[in-house]
Amino acid sequence: MSYFVRKNVALPLVATLSLGMTGMANAQEGLQARGTLEEIVVTAQRRAESAQTVPISVTALSGGAMEQARIDGVRDLNVMTPGLNVNQRSVVWAPYIRGIGTLDITAGQEAGVATYVDGVYLSSPYGSNLSFNNIERVEVLKGPQGTLFGRNATGGLIHIITKDPSQEAEMKGKVSVGNYETRQGQLYLAGPLTDSLAADLAINYRDQGRGYGTNVALGERIPGSDELGLRSKWVYEPSDTTKVTVIGDYQRQEGMLGNNRSTVPGSVFVAGPGVTFSALGDYQDIQQDVVADAEIEIWGGSIRLDQSFGAFDFQSTTAYREVAADSLVDNDALPIHLVHFAEDLQVESFTQEFQLSSNSEGAFNWILGAFYMDDRNGYMAPSGITLSGLAFADPITGNPASVNLIHTVKTESTSIFAEGTFDLSDRTRLTLGARYTQDKKSFAGRTQVNLEDGTPFVTVPSPSDSATWREPTWRVALEHDLAQDILVYASYNKGFRSGTYNTVQVTGVPVDPEFVDAYELGFKSYLFDRRLRLNGALFYNDYTDLQLVINRGTTIETLNAGQADIMGLELEGEAIVTDNLSMRFGLAYLDTEYKEFGDTGCTVRLPSGETAGVVCDPAGNPVIRAPEYTLNAGFLYEVPISTGSVGVSMDYFWTDEFNWEPDGRLVEPAYGRLNGQLFWSSVDERYRVTLWARNLTDEEYSTFTVGQPGIADQYTPAAPRTFGLEFSFNL
Repeated sequence: MSYFVRKNVALPLVATLSLGMTGMANAQEGLQARGTLEEIVVTAQRRAESAQTVPISVTALSGGAMEQARIDGVRDLNVMTPGLNVNQRSVVWAPYIRGIGTLDITAGQEAGVATYVDGVYLSSPYGSNLSFNNIERVEVLKGPQGTLFGRNATGGLIHIITKDPSQEAEMKGKVSVGNYETRQGQLYLAGPLTDSLAADLAINYRDQGRGYGTNVALGERIPGSDELGLRSKWVYEPSDTTKVTVIGDYQRQEGMLGNNRSTVPGSVFVAGPGVTFSALGDYQDIQQDVVADAEIEIWGGSIRLDQSFGAFDFQSTTAYREVAADSLVDNDALPIHLVHFAEDLQVESFTQEFQLSSNSEGAFNWILGAFYMDDRNGYMAPSGITLSGLAFADPITGNPASVNLIHTVKTESTSIFAEGTFDLSDRTRLTLGARYTQDKKSFAGRTQVNLEDGTPFVTVPSPSDSATWREPTWRVALEHDLAQDILVYASYNKGFRSGTYNTVQVTGVPVDPEFVDAYELGFKSYLFDRRLRLNGALFYNDYTDLQLVINRGTTIETLNAGQADIMGLELEGEAIVTDNLSMRFGLAYLDTEYKEFGDTGCTVRLPSGETAGVVCDPAGNPVIRAPEYTLNAGFLYEVPISTGSVGVSMDYFWTDEFNWEPDGRLVEPAYGRLNGQLFWSSVDERYRVTLWARNLTDEEYSTFTVGQPGIADQYTPAAPRTFGLEFSFNL
């Protein structure tokens, strides 16, 4: 086992997180004994370090903390992460950090907020739709990560780290029942197979029998959803210097999964003289002429080798992943067959990364690495995307017909990177890092126009094209210890997101890369004898050549905008108030503006209530998905009783209003969401019974809203109040 030393504290390279930055679950007994906050260990700089010594804005959440707050996927992380906004487009959850992300989930697109699992990059937004089980921790790194992670992380990244099995046997699980005929179960088994080999198996199953509303057009309840996830990790340690980790996972999701779109109040669609469709009375109800369901399958595996050579460590991570998504979207959200969008998306991705890192107590610590990715992402033959309905009328009969888009984007990416930290004095350190990336992307495909009966009418080859981008990115950070438990830092990071191609609204030319120059001043501190952890950051992002999604009625297009300024501050903390009460809080403020944009497609609502397309320049508007203020707060109160302990925890998230699109016409009003639970835990903490509720106040808000020319404005309602009873065990 190798060690990295910082501030005279030795931390194992493969360390575990004792306590999340914003969670106290599974640590209350230790807190009562010591009365101080536990140390947090993260790998934000690709080595195990205390989070309080890393000159990066990072929110770290332990698996126990997320269980306590009912966070079971990426979609819920904003409940405990200042600066993170998670929205949805169709079946995909799209994270934004400090106003930077993307809502283009079409084939060939990569997210502006990168997602990693155990050091493996997930290239497709569809592949990031993961539910949590056997999670050690989640690290949310804010701001561009242009050096050590690098891959398209202009907004930041979400790194999910799963548990390692050990030589101690473990069995834990839970079963839960809730409203809307929801049943869920999780099981985690781990233990030794030999003296040097340990393995685990994590199973997650969820079945929701009823949807949240009614499809009034079909006169039936919106269908529910189900999900199955399997994951296994095998760890082989033949010596103290060698470790081999093999991981395999599979996940399947079925149901409407976000395709339940309804009409925004005040918006109407005129289908003809005397025929008008408008919003429904119940927020959860829809009026689609089809059951818009989806099925997503995600699977993959990785092999990681950790080898210590005394003065330095070597790491190799080889991974392969596949995603298959079949989805049907009623793109008009109306009880007529105007525009249906059916997709058959497939992703095949291979990645290889090598790292060399120093392993000493000297004044200079370094890391070198190389990364390679071969990715194939597209709408595959024979159907690809099928656009059907009256908007694609049969050229002969005028009846609903269809168009097939069969397009593929291939990406070959190679990069090298290096970063070093110099001790300028006992209290001051300088970090310098750089990365050089070469991305080659190619686009090919065809468009097929069909008659009413599906017979091909004409096939048009799409313009094939390829492009190569070569870009350097870098990082500079200066940190200083004001006192033993108070760190201040200043950093500058250059971020790069690769160019891409449109695979739905085919333009025949690539979309240029986007860039972020990020400047940050921050501090990290323990106060009051380590009973309070308080961290903060002040930042400014110069965001250029933004890749933004514009809706074109029946299709969508990603294009480059000019430039945006994003500045703000974040503050988060955690405190032990008493031996029985702990609290956490976070606050984020954003001041954003499109400084340059250019003429683009926008929408207006006519006096009749119809949506029309216009040309406008959104310069001067706030950046989309960037609320001015967000707030999260929570507490855990637990007291011992004769049979164990009882407790209550609450978590509250509030967001200010924000724009859904650059033109600023559609605005999501401010809303808050309250989650809570009451629980009893046995004396030995092996058994727990929990009564839980999410969105306790039954707040109505949208996870996606869009204006489309010629079609009524649409929204996807968020889940209403849900509640249930859960039994968990840890043997």
